Amino acid sequence: MTGHQRRVWLGVYVVALLVLTLAPVPALARRVAATDHLDKVVHFVLLGGLTVMLYWNLATEGHPPLGRVVGPATAFAALIELLQAPLPYRSMDLWDFVWGAAGAFVAYFLVAGLSARR
Repeated sequence: MTGHQRRVWLGVYVVALLVLTLAPVPALARRVAATDHLDKVVHFVLLGGLTVMLYWNLATEGHPPLGRVVGPATAFAALIELLQAPLPYRSMDLWDFVWGAAGAFVAYFLVAGLSARR
């Protein structure tokens, strides 16, 4: 896959991530997610996915350093929470950010470990 195609897929993922995290959610789904802490798992997985996409885009230059991959993913996790704050159907949550950042770190080390094994 070419670098251009990788960037397109990254852009598609970012747009999908914004839609999933900023779109209105029915009240029942919000209550269930908050009660079961399912939203934390969702943030972990979504930001982990973003990290994989960033790693994949930067790996053409060799093994990308932690900061170049996890830094933008963690900043994006913070941006999501800041964008959710003024929305009446969403809420800013520090723990969502923490779980998103954790997903970014875990994904980085998983992908880096798998890449090193090749």
